[in-house]
Amino acid sequence: MECRQSYRQLARQAQQIAAGLWAAGARAGDRLVLQISEPDNFLAAIWAGWLGELVVVPIAVPPAYATTQSKALQLRAILGQLDQPWVLVSGAIETALREFCLGSESDIQYDVNRLLNLHTLPASQPDPFFENLLENSPESLLENSPESLLKNSPENSPEAALATDRLALILFTSGSTGQPKGVMLTERNLLVSAYGMATVNRITQRSLSLNWMPLEHVASLVMFHLTQVFVGCSQLQVNNDYILQDPLRWLDLCDRHRVTTTWAPNFAYGLICDRAEEVAQQRWDLSCLDWMGNGAEAVVAKTTRSFLALLAPCGLRNGVVSPGYGMSETTSGIVHSHEFSRDTTSDEDTFVDVGRPIPGVSLRIVDEQQQVVPAGAIGSLQVRGLTITPGYYGRPDLNAEAFTPDGWLITGDLARLQQGRLTITGRQKDLIILNGANLYSHEIEAIVEELPSVEVSYTAACAVRRDDGTSDRLAIFLHPARDQELDNLANLKDLVKAVRRQVMSRLGISPEYVIPVPRGAIPKTALGKIQRSELSRRFQAGEFDDRLQTIADAFQQSPAAAPPRSQLERSLLEIWQAVLGLTAIAPDEPFFELGGSSLQLMQVLNQLHQQGYTVSAVDLFQHSTIASLAQFLAQPPAAAVQPGQRRFPQGSLRESQRRQKNSGQSNDIAVIGLACRFPGAASPAEFWQNLQNGVESITFFDDAEILAAGVDPDLVRHPNYVKASPILEDVAQFDADFFGYTPREAELLDPQQRLMLECAWESLEDAGYDPFAYAADGGAIPAGITSRIALYAGASMNSYLLNHVYPNRHRLDANDSLDVVTLSSMGGFQMAIANDKDYLTTRVSYKLNLTGPSVNVQTACSTSLVAVHLACQSLLQGECDLALAGGVSVETPQRAGHLYQEGMILSPDGHCRAFDAQARGTIFGSGAGVVVLKRLSEAIADGDQIYAVVKGSAIGNDGSQKVGYLAPRAAGQAAVISQALAVAGVEPDSITYVEAHGTGTELGDPIEVAALTQAFRSGTHRQQFCALGSVKTNVGHLNVASGIVGLIKAVLCLHHRKLPPSLHFETPNPQIDFANSPFFVNSTLRDWETDRLPRRASVNSLGIGGTNAHVVLEAAPQQPRPLSPIADRPLHLLTLSAKTPAALQALARRYVQFCTDHPDAPFADVCFTANSGRSPFAHRLAIAAASIADAQAQLQTWLNSPTVATAASR
Repeated sequence: MECRQSYRQLARQAQQIAAGLWAAGARAGDRLVLQISEPDNFLAAIWAGWLGELVVVPIAVPPAYATTQSKALQLRAILGQLDQPWVLVSGAIETALREFCLGSESDIQYDVNRLLNLHTLPASQPDPFFENLLENSPESLLENSPESLLKNSPENSPEAALATDRLALILFTSGSTGQPKGVMLTERNLLVSAYGMATVNRITQRSLSLNWMPLEHVASLVMFHLTQVFVGCSQLQVNNDYILQDPLRWLDLCDRHRVTTTWAPNFAYGLICDRAEEVAQQRWDLSCLDWMGNGAEAVVAKTTRSFLALLAPCGLRNGVVSPGYGMSETTSGIVHSHEFSRDTTSDEDTFVDVGRPIPGVSLRIVDEQQQVVPAGAIGSLQVRGLTITPGYYGRPDLNAEAFTPDGWLITGDLARLQQGRLTITGRQKDLIILNGANLYSHEIEAIVEELPSVEVSYTAACAVRRDDGTSDRLAIFLHPARDQELDNLANLKDLVKAVRRQVMSRLGISPEYVIPVPRGAIPKTALGKIQRSELSRRFQAGEFDDRLQTIADAFQQSPAAAPPRSQLERSLLEIWQAVLGLTAIAPDEPFFELGGSSLQLMQVLNQLHQQGYTVSAVDLFQHSTIASLAQFLAQPPAAAVQPGQRRFPQGSLRESQRRQKNSGQSNDIAVIGLACRFPGAASPAEFWQNLQNGVESITFFDDAEILAAGVDPDLVRHPNYVKASPILEDVAQFDADFFGYTPREAELLDPQQRLMLECAWESLEDAGYDPFAYAADGGAIPAGITSRIALYAGASMNSYLLNHVYPNRHRLDANDSLDVVTLSSMGGFQMAIANDKDYLTTRVSYKLNLTGPSVNVQTACSTSLVAVHLACQSLLQGECDLALAGGVSVETPQRAGHLYQEGMILSPDGHCRAFDAQARGTIFGSGAGVVVLKRLSEAIADGDQIYAVVKGSAIGNDGSQKVGYLAPRAAGQAAVISQALAVAGVEPDSITYVEAHGTGTELGDPIEVAALTQAFRSGTHRQQFCALGSVKTNVGHLNVASGIVGLIKAVLCLHHRKLPPSLHFETPNPQIDFANSPFFVNSTLRDWETDRLPRRASVNSLGIGGTNAHVVLEAAPQQPRPLSPIADRPLHLLTLSAKTPAALQALARRYVQFCTDHPDAPFADVCFTANSGRSPFAHRLAIAAASIADAQAQLQTWLNSPTVATAASR
């Protein structure tokens, strides 16, 4: 969920929280521990602490508050060190944390009355101090010189309040003794660090930064939040889990939001490189990126170079990645490099130049005697300056060890300085940095040696490189307590799993390599000290490869356990096998004991989300075996609908049952909403009137109109040039403001995408559902219920791009070549996003907040009916609760004809004569249509209007057994029709109308009727009982939208119980034997009389290339109208709203017309749908009326006298 906030709004929110903290009893200098995971709440809380002059202590929220969680135990230890701090939480974790602090096993006595919830703080007015600070804070502190910020300022200046040595922040890191140590940072530390980041890396007010690392990390908080606040530029804060589930999202966001500045530790660059094949398929434009930081762990040249090479085709500059160096004690990055590129480095570089220090920081390299070494010599790195911590909280012993007598911080790193540039070469301490987290070798070794199966003094924890050398990984070498366990594969596997379980439970990490070896394989000094660096070297040299293979063989052995007990377990097994690279996994084997890492767990989480499961990373930690996770996922949702609350789809409460769908479940799908733009009709009502009246909506042009469209005059004069086309009036008109587009954006946007937006919105309004009021992430839906709206649709080839946008491409980007357009250019990327068919459905889903599947469908002419089939399948499989399906085709320029050529598909005179002896072809035109679908049982239960019912559908392809790729094949068509009838479970002779594909070609029509006859003859030998028609005789061939226009026609026929005429039918095509077929062409308007109730119809759609679709429809079931408790009220409230006054008047006119056309409509139902089924907008009108007629009169009066209307704008 996105949250947009200005700095002013953030400050106001922080004010309120600060006031609440003070009202609860917090005072200046108190410690405030944050247990908040949401970025927006986290940032508001940290600023609230600073506004209230509290010392903020942000700590990562553990997966669970339990003694089995190392992070939870660390939190408890920190609470003890801080001596009764305030703790601020958000959401539902308050109870769990309170119980954890009160636990009998706790060795601290924490006063839980000091535990506060962000959302239930005492109400209080902000202190005048906060108001004064907010009003007097400059927009950008960096407008001042660094000298003025780094020195004491007059007491009344804003800088004085922010650039002091007052303690502002404590960041706890892992300590070498196992106890966390608190790094103290002052306001001056924070401000100087932010200034240095902005100055060295050229962060300006025009920059836009993105951070996805946890905000408890010093680099995230200082370099990617404070810096941006002080500069006054925009920033994006993204949840860490969101990126780890799919690391490509990082670059997706950079591309989408035009990010200029971002960062990540080295491992993240490796994750992108691991997805090289997928990256190659992306169309990102990363030329927007000016600076990408790489730090917080060892920077590996090969990884960074591979990243730059991989992303170069996406416009990523060669020198954009900047290695850096820093730590919590230095207030994040103090050294940054701008010289790293593929030209200045090689894959074989062991160490990486990380650059020069920021202003206010000094570096020196000393030997063991604390003497400064010559330039280029390796020694111990020490730092001093205005960003360096004053020390560790409450630990004078650590301070004495960490600082030299003359005030230099001993970093513990080995490095060299050459011409003022720093290169890190290693660690003095046995510190392992994984994914930005600090781990100590001896702490890991002590934890492992607690196991009785591990021999003491022969355990070594080391940082090793993967085979590709891209990032450090944790390897644990050990000798088992019993030598025989080295060779027995079963015992070996148990030992490795026990070590992983031990480390995971104590430290929250899973070692990638656990390597049991003989004693002699552990190198030691003469004094018995294990040589960890030598083990790392041997690992990298491949000396343990055979041992690793033996361990892998042990894990590939079939476990002595039962196979998967359900389809869900089988699905989970396939996910685990793919992620872990293992084939033999028992349902009761824990994920981390099998070698899984936290990053791999995020991959599992992402795949589960793709399959529609609502599950969190915490759930996966708590249910870490296939069996326990399957049991958890199979549980029905705990939430229930509250009495009197309207449900969005009825099926939302039956998600688990839908997953285990039994064969007896109904396949019926209700059509509950329609919207369209067809030639001559801007709505389903207008379309039906045209069908009833036998209107042909083909427009014929004069020469002037065609020439004005840019058609070659010589072509216009050609005797075979047909000056006709089915067009859409006002296709260039688009309510850009309604959908939040600027005129410039709307001009670039494909008209097909514009029409799909409008039709999708109108179809939901027609169905009586507001996607924003009933969204999957909240709204009126009770907690725990997921309601998803899907969209399946397709668009035709984009002639607007070819004829309008491309010829004017120089207006997009002056730097673009006029001869070649590539997606790596700004203009090319803009064209793609606004015009490519790939973005049709996702654009609509984004604008309308549709959270179900959003799928583009492309099967040529059958696209939109295939989309209906796929949408029905999605509903039946429980992937969504409501589905939109349709298609759109717009030809530009519209007022242009075609050149008739004998034997081709196009008509010689602009008319389509389906099934007639004079049929010579069809005529292509423009149109769009969308239907809203819902499971029938739920539509009935929810009281939805039902136009018709989809009984079943099928799709298939002709294959290769035909005369050519473009040719139809009767057998292939018949197979699909028969399959649809079988799925629907209906007899062929119960269908009394077929809306055919009916292109009006001499060969195509006979093949289609032959296929229909073949399919129907499997169940009946009756003759000419079924009417046949083709809407192409009315509106032409709408290309990708031809299937949906046929479906909407058939739905309206069922709804109105009438069969409109198929036009231009006089003499049957002599190649069609209608007399011996089930069919006759319906050429007149008639009531749909049949002795076979309910009425049934089917729709046929055939695609060039052979993908065919068939849908079986049935009349809506007769539903007794429920007695409404409000139906007898003397007056009913009718509310209308729109985004503009003109739109409100247009809406009122449509309601007047509706009242005229439907004088017997139940007025209470009309009001209910208008009041609850449409989004509320700013311009509003409300009337209280007694009846349809009364409402019509009042609305007409308002329209005639708008100056005295009661419409209100808010």
